[in-house]
Amino acid sequence: MKKWSRYSLLIESEKHSCYFLFNTISNLLWELDSESAKILMDLRDNKISCEDLDDDTKALLSENKIITDSDDTELAKLKLLKHYHRMDNSIMALTIAPTLECNLRCSYCFEQTHPNIRMSDEVEDAIVDFIKQHSSVWNLQVTWFGGEPLLYFDRIESLTKKILSIQTIKNYKAEIVTNGVGFNAEIISKLIELHIDSVFVTLDG
Repeated sequence: MKKWSRYSLLIESEKHSCYFLFNTISNLLWELDSESAKILMDLRDNKISCEDLDDDTKALLSENKIITDSDDTELAKLKLLKHYHRMDNSIMALTIAPTLECNLRCSYCFEQTHPNIRMSDEVEDAIVDFIKQHSSVWNLQVTWFGGEPLLYFDRIESLTKKILSIQTIKNYKAEIVTNGVGFNAEIISKLIELHIDSVFVTLDG
């Protein structure tokens, strides 16, 4: 029997006078009106059961992991998928720091004592050789990190071009972790061709 998942969170936003529903397994995020939120709160608090819902609503909630047969089963699926990817030698994930330099001096940053060095041509070529040595890899994921990687955007461009020229790599995606200060129209316009489809901007809390 379906029940409310412990991975489903229902949060009231006083600022926006609405509710948000988030599931940590499916990463679903919905904005709800008060009437829909009341139904889900009653479901969460066992005031009603999943059997009281109409079939379409029950199917929608089930598909998005809001309700589940077993939380333990959903967690086991995630663990199994994680182990599967660990053993899959066709997938490689790399974190690459083009530079350890930074344009900010946040007092809490663990990297503030690192030397302000930039990746050399020799290191770039060594990374390409490392990837080529793993001929079974066709799915490559790169995270650009730092320091502040935008300070050496030229290196991101040159290394990406070499990676894309490796014939065995059929699927390449990248993301970047940045403070965002160095973004400008020129850099932003190049993100797509560099296959950077996710940007994580760190905020000084």
